[in-house]
Amino acid sequence: MIQKIFSIASFLLILLIGTSQIQYSYGLSCAGPTLEEEFSKSQWVFLGKFISETDAGIFSENTILDFKVIENYKGESNPIMKVLNNPNWRHSFSSEAAIIFAGANMFGNPELFLCTNSGETSDQEISKVRELSEFFEINSIIPSPRAQIKNGVEPGNILCREDLVLIFKAAGYSPGCVKHSTAQKLLERGWTKLGNP
Repeated sequence: MIQKIFSIASFLLILLIGTSQIQYSYGLSCAGPTLEEEFSKSQWVFLGKFISETDAGIFSENTILDFKVIENYKGESNPIMKVLNNPNWRHSFSSEAAIIFAGANMFGNPELFLCTNSGETSDQEISKVRELSEFFEINSIIPSPRAQIKNGVEPGNILCREDLVLIFKAAGYSPGCVKHSTAQKLLERGWTKLGNP
């Protein structure tokens, strides 16, 4: 019994000494989101020209980036937007125009994301962001099928977002907007019908 306790204690001691010599390193890898993903999760998206960077305050390592807004795509905008930047994330801007994607920090203020598409951009990327802005604006104002019916829209005239298709429940003919793949599965199972009831 004493030998068994001694063996266990020796093992734990060797394990403790051995692991204390291990050096750990941590890395951060950003697999940047697509423009669509970042546009969707952002509260503010705008094209702006970098003006200045100032300290966020005595109790913060963050800095505040000031941008003159050239074109706004999402969220409320002021002529000058102040965006919080964590210097450890190494976001830097020149005086060239840049598209800025910002989320809200815990106080509701604009803050750059860790992994972001924010930065100087091409005319092609600006065009893509404009298209996204139009798409999200249109799709954010389409009410649910239930709300449309409540407002007097005939079931056959219900509108769905661009990425959804209108279906009707086989029993009762209640409308719904679902993804194309979901509609196909529901059709195969006989749970739904496409088109007018």
